Amino acid sequence: MDLPPLPPPHSIESAKLTLAPSHPLSSWEISSSNSSSSSPLSSPLSISHPSPNSISLTSNNNNNNNNNNNNNNSLSTFTFTDPLPRVPFSSFLPSLTPCGSSLPLSPVVWTSPYPGGWTLRGLRRSFPPGETFEVDGGPEFARRNLSRATVTLQAYEAYATNSASNSNSNSGCNSNSNSCGNSNSCVDSAPLYIFDSSLHSRESVGSMPGALPPLLSSGGLLVDVGGALVGSSFKPLPDRWLLVGCERSGTPIHDHPMTVGWNLLTEGVKLWAIFPKDATDEELFGGGEGSGGGSGSGSGSGSDEVGEGGEYKEEETFSNSNSNSNSAVGWFEEVAQDELAGRKRLSRAVVVVQKPGEVVFLPCGWYHCVLNCATTTAASMSLCTVVDFKRLWPELRGEDEEFAEFWMGKLRGEDRGVIDEGVELELRAVAAAAAAAATPTPTPTPTATANRTN
Repeated sequence: MDLPPLPPPHSIESAKLTLAPSHPLSSWEISSSNSSSSSPLSSPLSISHPSPNSISLTSNNNNNNNNNNNNNNSLSTFTFTDPLPRVPFSSFLPSLTPCGSSLPLSPVVWTSPYPGGWTLRGLRRSFPPGETFEVDGGPEFARRNLSRATVTLQAYEAYATNSASNSNSNSGCNSNSNSCGNSNSCVDSAPLYIFDSSLHSRESVGSMPGALPPLLSSGGLLVDVGGALVGSSFKPLPDRWLLVGCERSGTPIHDHPMTVGWNLLTEGVKLWAIFPKDATDEELFGGGEGSGGGSGSGSGSGSDEVGEGGEYKEEETFSNSNSNSNSAVGWFEEVAQDELAGRKRLSRAVVVVQKPGEVVFLPCGWYHCVLNCATTTAASMSLCTVVDFKRLWPELRGEDEEFAEFWMGKLRGEDRGVIDEGVELELRAVAAAAAAAATPTPTPTPTATANRTN
């Protein structure tokens, strides 16, 4: 039997086979995932934008009404509403301190000037045709693979153009349509997502259509304590990213335990659900068996979960094998169904409907899931502030002494004006006190007491 021809290099098909070499291309499709109990989607999810501050998701109820055959073909709609006021970043900038002490302690949305040419089409026209960009995402079996896949912007633009929002059908793309195939996002249960970290180092970046604002173009506004780890095994990921996603792509639920981050959107619409640091399993996963939440337990899900900003080695994502939450689109569909059924998953969540020119800021430790509701282009950045490092280092030393001491040593050797001898001694005293408090005190025997008094 003749083997099928290999797809062109740096095509969508090639990227899928690189990320999941043991899975056929058909396993990425919605129709294929329907046969699995852990299917991320029961049907193509329809996304609408009824008002500037709301996003409505309409889905089929098949997976949620298995015991009621009369409702198997019903549709349900839930609307996510964003209540947050917008704050001009220019009004916050004068109070910004290099150590990060003035940063907000809860999520905020700033408005900022942005380059209008930062769209998928604008970027495609700016870079040479053969230039490639790293992609991530897809179903869970692809996200768990550590392989690195790249595509051209031309290939991704064609893939994104065939999304549900560009289909002639109001309910999304018909996976049986001749216009859909393995290079079109409308048939994928969890589409691929450009997550590229090399934008600032590309030779052709000088031809970009406009410069990013200082907030994202450099780290000069804040001291990044994590900069001391660059080039080491403890920080393999850069701090700045170009994100280009088609409709229904996104990042699953995750947190950044040691970094603050911000995401500037320049095209499209993103839907964010953001939870506080003490979020419970019920809030994050609907109470199913799995890991995550306030317990701090979790399983990393591969390189896709860099999230909507870079991160250090401790960045965690959480997987629940009995839930649809293993992809962003499946997570939001599941939350919508839970909310409609009266299971309040969003009572403490911050919902953000992000539009071009808006910057979502996240303090460290806040969980978030992000869904691209149209073709989106964004730039993100993350860093560890001096304030957060001082607060977290003693705890980090208790959990991972090798990493904590390596980081302290790098800072001690850097002329950064961040860690002096007095600060280091203070942090070590806090770490020692925490370790002593966590160690049970044995009940002394009379002999031991006598020995201590000699």
